[in-house]
Amino acid sequence: MSKSDKTKNMSKETKAVHAGTNPSKNAVNTPVYLSSTFYLDEKGYQDWANMDPDMMVYTRLNNPSQEAAASKIAALEGAEKGLVFSSGLAAIHATITALMKKGDKMVTTADIYGGTYAMFKEDFTELGIESIFVDLTDLENAKRVFEEEEIKPKIIYLEPISNPTLKIFDIEGAAKMAHEYGALLIVDNTFATPMSLNPIKLGADIVIHSVTKYLNGHSDMVGGAVVGSNELMNEVWKKLVHFGGCLDPHACYLLERGMRTLHVRMERTTENALKIAKWLEAHPKISKVYYPGLESHPQYELSKKMLKMGGGMISFVVGNSDEEGMNMVRKCKIPLEATSLGGVESLIEMPGNTSHMNIPEEERKEIGIVPGFVRLSVGIENVDDLIADFSNALDSN
Repeated sequence: MSKSDKTKNMSKETKAVHAGTNPSKNAVNTPVYLSSTFYLDEKGYQDWANMDPDMMVYTRLNNPSQEAAASKIAALEGAEKGLVFSSGLAAIHATITALMKKGDKMVTTADIYGGTYAMFKEDFTELGIESIFVDLTDLENAKRVFEEEEIKPKIIYLEPISNPTLKIFDIEGAAKMAHEYGALLIVDNTFATPMSLNPIKLGADIVIHSVTKYLNGHSDMVGGAVVGSNELMNEVWKKLVHFGGCLDPHACYLLERGMRTLHVRMERTTENALKIAKWLEAHPKISKVYYPGLESHPQYELSKKMLKMGGGMISFVVGNSDEEGMNMVRKCKIPLEATSLGGVESLIEMPGNTSHMNIPEEERKEIGIVPGFVRLSVGIENVDDLIADFSNALDSN
């Protein structure tokens, strides 16, 4: 029986430590399999001929280090199978191209990661795959698209906690709607993490992660993951093989190691984030605070119902200008001014000139990225130190 089988009925905290881990002999960690290729026996030749996704013949196709990390993510998400990729965008690209072809359409929203938005708007458009952007906080907007006779979207694509405005999307409702019209629901669960939300249990078909963020949690590797049913993952695996977006075994080791502490990191970062969000909301220089755990959040009730925890991301508006926002960002001593998120250290940035700079300014404003908009990834530092730092930065602004 594999380690994943042993943890099947255990809690997510236990799965984070033990699921997928495949030590050799007396080791407690999965070895880093630094081999580009593997011995071929009769089974190997047969697996290769049948294009078996579980074969071990070449690292672009599969590797024990990749399998260990992917199995842990699948266990945490409650999925049958997982795959790991060289980046989150590589994971998204392989998934969409595996399930869609020229002339197909998908429904999504502008409230997604800027890199995903650019891929949907530019690259997939060039491939003849149309992305229909609507406000999916109200699923009636999606229903209207589906009911237009000439439009039969194959996919709804969502982030349950949007980047960076932290809107909450009804995953269960979106799944029911997608299936009613014969479509699939794909969910990027990077912000929520499996510790807060399991979209597959709410009806989603596929879950994607940028494992660079919370799953790894240490800002020392880049990667992506896709989990879902065996049937769907076998189709995505073919694109992983064709496009070559496999995850390096060293990075797999870092990813699996990071996931072992995911539950305790998420508990600490969420505790810190809620305290900071409440403090920011009371500060006179802060115009608005976006955090799912605040009662002032417009979808607070949905957040309470759907999410186990509010997470570690906060967005807020300093005054009413980018200059005020940037002054505050640059005067912080503890949070590092850097893009990305989900590490043990706090990171702070302005999405308008980093992650979402490729989205036209008017579209940014429409989704809420207004002048002075700041995004904060809360780390696991002492929360009083962080608040004192923000206070000094704002008072000298």
